[in-house]
Amino acid sequence: LELEVEGRTADLRAALAAAESANRAKTGFLAHMSHELRTPLHGLGGTIDALTRTRLDAEQRRLLDLCQTSGARLLNVVGGVLDFSRIESGELELDLRPASVQEMIYAAVSSFSAAAEKKGLRLTAEVSADGPAWMRADSHRIGQVLGNLLSNALKFTESGEVVVQAEVTREGADVRTTWRVRDTGCGMTEESMSRIFEAFKQAEAATTRQYGGTGLGLSIVKGIVERMGGKIWVESKVGE
Repeated sequence: LELEVEGRTADLRAALAAAESANRAKTGFLAHMSHELRTPLHGLGGTIDALTRTRLDAEQRRLLDLCQTSGARLLNVVGGVLDFSRIESGELELDLRPASVQEMIYAAVSSFSAAAEKKGLRLTAEVSADGPAWMRADSHRIGQVLGNLLSNALKFTESGEVVVQAEVTREGADVRTTWRVRDTGCGMTEESMSRIFEAFKQAEAATTRQYGGTGLGLSIVKGIVERMGGKIWVESKVGE
């Protein structure tokens, strides 16, 4: 019996080592391919941008606008895969420095104001602080987190409002910041909420068909938040 247990343990260790090796290879491949794709995509974007500054008729300009939109979307997908691979491998770097909570939240909201207005939605920001609203953070990554959350909120909200809230409280020498993105969208089921932060998964199977996307956004958000020592969760009810 003892030899049998030892044999099984050795087999399990070998299987675990093989799985970890395969996972590292997958992560390395994703990172390498993302880097390789970004270079020609940037070149393509620059060429299209140069073309838009030449003399064009209306149809040519329309076609170039479509090229620019598609190129930007593709670049975002590639950037998402690259961030995902960095998070998976533990190589996501942070640039931590003093940052204004107000500046971060208002920058995020302003970048989505046009999209909200187009859908007829109210988009507002609220900051509550019991002192100076500053924190040590990577403002670029926080902007990326808020951008993902705002994009989702606007995507799944057909009427009403989207509100971004930041609450800053002091606990001795430490600063605790709580961010909330609240919307009046379609809401989620318990089952959907249980897998919403998993990579390559979306709330419902029909979501990808209707709205598109890779299902990486919230997985990346979770990785960034946890890398900064925080946690993220969702509270929702269907229809609310």
